[in-house]
Amino acid sequence: MLTHIARNADAMVNLVTSARARRHIPMYPSRAERDADIERGAGRSAEELVGDVHASHERLMAELARMGPADWAAPIRYGADDRAGDASLIPALRRSEVEVHHLDLDLGYTLAHWPPTSSSRCSSGSQRTSVPATTPRR
Repeated sequence: MLTHIARNADAMVNLVTSARARRHIPMYPSRAERDADIERGAGRSAEELVGDVHASHERLMAELARMGPADWAAPIRYGADDRAGDASLIPALRRSEVEVHHLDLDLGYTLAHWPPTSSSRCSSGSQRTSVPATTPRR
């Protein structure tokens, strides 16, 4: 799951680059390559996985910081179904990805931890029909 979260940050960098260049750059080269990248990274140590998540997050934050005011209105295409929107969606897309997959890590993080805006946003646009059962650990 951590590799998936890291590769999603890289995909968000592609969306930022797309917005800034004003040309379509897909989030992932292909679904097959996305899946292969995730699979390749899955067998790494916890330290390597966490380092990858941090590094990919920092790359994304650096690219977001380079966005100019007009860039946020630039068109992007995102998601498996190639939805259209503008670059102002990128932070919410990233947050929803992290929130949903934080649940998958089974670390005691539950839907109850989500801010109300996250749960309504995710439920209105998610393909997910259920969430994993988790038990809070305090």
